Amino acid sequence: MEGSYHLKVPCYNISTINPDWPTKCERGNKWSTQASYLMAGDLTKDHVTLDFFDNFHRVDSMFPHHLPQIEDWKTCSGKSNCTLKGWTVSENYYGKLDTAMDTGAEPQSALETKSKMLSRQMIQIHSGQPDANFTETDDNHYTCKMINEKALEKGMSMASKEALDRYNKFGKKLVMGEDKGPLNAGPLWIWTYLSFTDNADKTETTVVAPYMSTPADYWEPQVRGFHYCKLLNPSRVLEWIYIDSLYDRNGRVPYSEKYPEQIKFL
Repeated sequence: MEGSYHLKVPCYNISTINPDWPTKCERGNKWSTQASYLMAGDLTKDHVTLDFFDNFHRVDSMFPHHLPQIEDWKTCSGKSNCTLKGWTVSENYYGKLDTAMDTGAEPQSALETKSKMLSRQMIQIHSGQPDANFTETDDNHYTCKMINEKALEKGMSMASKEALDRYNKFGKKLVMGEDKGPLNAGPLWIWTYLSFTDNADKTETTVVAPYMSTPADYWEPQVRGFHYCKLLNPSRVLEWIYIDSLYDRNGRVPYSEKYPEQIKFL
């Protein structure tokens, strides 16, 4: 689902639409595709179905500049069955030590996925709602949070009962905080990372997603109607449940801390 770079290299084609070469490279992040559906919201009243896919690219690429899009910018009537095809753009980000060598010092799952998605407003406009209001659809601090909460639910649903029991007893629980932004300058969003902040007693870790969102009538035509999120992947949630959440309260501790009386006697 993450499209791990450890398992297969990302396609990173010069065209925004990557080739579908499953034996050669990974086209995109499948969780980003699910995220774009969550971004869109419920379109059943407009009789609209989305058919999106994701493409791996370096999000700081300028020549060419890879952006999400609805195919041919098709617009549905909102009154009859209609399918909108389109694509998103993502880049997985891994720990520097993890990419250099497999030391076990950093997580093997992506620390975040930089996901370029169309805004809910833009998708609703093309679903037959020309008056979709940006303030109501995207001008908020909870859209990326909502998507990351779904990633948490997905990851927890895939963990074993034993792992969940251990996580619930000893682990630092992942909690989604309000989104940070809008960071409506590309470099600012790109280099502000998904943050993980522990509380004082190491029982919770708050995850905050940087975001960028622009209305459909934004002054810069090239970046109109976007909602970019730093995404938490279900794979990261699973690794957190099994490993990273346990270090503080169920990990290895120095002998002197575990058996202070014996050390004192010696």
